[in-house]
Amino acid sequence: MTDEPIREEFETKEAWLQARRAAMTSTDAAVILGLEPYGKTPLRLYAEKLNLVAPDTVATEAMDWGVLLEEPIARRYETVTGRLVTKDNAAGYVLFRRPETSHAATPDFFIDDNTHQGRGVLEVKNVGPWKLDEWTSEPPLIFQVQLQWQLYVMGYGWGAIAALIGGQKLLHYTLRRNDRFIRMVLVRVDEFWARVDAKDAPLAHAADQRLLSTLYADPIRGKIIDLPPDAVIWDVQLQRAKEQLKELERLKDEAEASLKSLIGDAEVGVLPDGAGVYSWLDVTRAGYEVPPGRYRQLRRRKT
Repeated sequence: MTDEPIREEFETKEAWLQARRAAMTSTDAAVILGLEPYGKTPLRLYAEKLNLVAPDTVATEAMDWGVLLEEPIARRYETVTGRLVTKDNAAGYVLFRRPETSHAATPDFFIDDNTHQGRGVLEVKNVGPWKLDEWTSEPPLIFQVQLQWQLYVMGYGWGAIAALIGGQKLLHYTLRRNDRFIRMVLVRVDEFWARVDAKDAPLAHAADQRLLSTLYADPIRGKIIDLPPDAVIWDVQLQRAKEQLKELERLKDEAEASLKSLIGDAEVGVLPDGAGVYSWLDVTRAGYEVPPGRYRQLRRRKT
């Protein structure tokens, strides 16, 4: 791909964010592929694209540190590799877009390599020490997806990911552009965007229960619809799950009753061979919104 992306500059962060909501970015591609680590689902993304719900913009301390450490991580990568790292020095906020598409990207940095590779994209990450194993042989898949998307939008043939692990160890990986993989991602992304254009919501996931209550808070009185044939699958699954839960609840109650009868007037019962300990102790309930009361609660703990 040789044609240059369209460069758009915005004076405010809010205008930039609004432009990103009207486009498909690398983080959106990860959501559509089911790789988003914070639980965002395709339905949530769909609702945000149509402004049906406010985007989740709550910044965590880890996110703040990630932004603060972007420049030091990039400079360390520059020192270690000898590659020149640059940043778009716009006064405002920048978005790059593929011509005549909704596909956009905001690379962290650019790499100018003196070798035959030419210009590339650099993505930097600040990673907790407990995630070192995820980075030992290659970057996690979500970040590879994000980088491939950046390469597609920018029209570049290669890029790199640099990660500061635990504030002390820099790992970096150079990745070539994978056009076969990009084509697969584009199919999924374009299918999703067609749903957004048609206002055809994707199927919900278990994590969407609260979102569904928000999106469909006001049902149309008296409205009845015919469900599609696929609804039979979910109906069977739901009824089967309910029966299984009912049976599991019965087995739980029977096991609890048997253990309580064995403990009797004792407070603690020790399982054979020290496999565990059950306590059946008094629990006092304060009388706030429910009447105060007292009951015994059975709990299992390790010895």
